[in-house]
Amino acid sequence: MQEKVVNRGLDRDEIRQIQMLMFMCWCLSPQSKLRQLLEMALEASETETMAKAQAMPCDDVSIDGLFVWLSSLVSPTELTESEKQLLEWQNDACNMLPAIDELKTIESKLGFKFSIEKLNSQ
Repeated sequence: MQEKVVNRGLDRDEIRQIQMLMFMCWCLSPQSKLRQLLEMALEASETETMAKAQAMPCDDVSIDGLFVWLSSLVSPTELTESEKQLLEWQNDACNMLPAIDELKTIESKLGFKFSIEKLNSQ
């Protein structure tokens, strides 16, 4: 029997984030390049990637700051095979340009943009 999610009050933001990720995925066709990328990313092991991210926290979540941070995490000599495949995928314009268009189309149809927000340090 499935247990119903109980609203814990302060988790409402996280619930909406999860729902929006799910909803965006629902909007992707089976032939979508963005869907292909997300499926590849989900198949990759999170352990090494998360360890790298935790070892080098991101202080600047601006577009340029995220570029610098992501670039620092993807040292070619330290990538897993899955990470190499994802990097190759996103560096191929035949993949990335349609994926960008797909995301923009979803955002345009929904009337809002997905964004990244820096958490306050505890």
